[in-house]
Amino acid sequence: MNIVAKIAAGVMLGIAAALLLLFGLAWGGYAIFLSFAGRVGVAWAAAITAFIFLFVPVIVIAIAAIARPKPKPKEGFAAIVDALASVAKEKPFFGLLAAGLFGVAEVAMSRWRRRKDR
Repeated sequence: MNIVAKIAAGVMLGIAAALLLLFGLAWGGYAIFLSFAGRVGVAWAAAITAFIFLFVPVIVIAIAAIARPKPKPKEGFAAIVDALASVAKEKPFFGLLAAGLFGVAEVAMSRWRRRKDR
């Protein structure tokens, strides 16, 4: 199958999916409008439907953004490693230097642990 035909088929599928979504939303909005039109009048039914379709999603997104748990700050060794990793991304020489320092610290710590175990 030709690549152009695959692209055209994908575009047509995308258009069909978008149209299904939009028609579904339109008919859903019309159903909400009709359910309120008999009780509160046409103008208020349109206002309620607009509120449901426009402001409710915005309110839900705002609440979700506010209620999102904040990432916990790292402590101790993990914080040091993250800080050095961010520096190493910016300046590779400092990354190499930090790796050397970590190697020296690991050797010193292993010697200290061996002396402590004796």
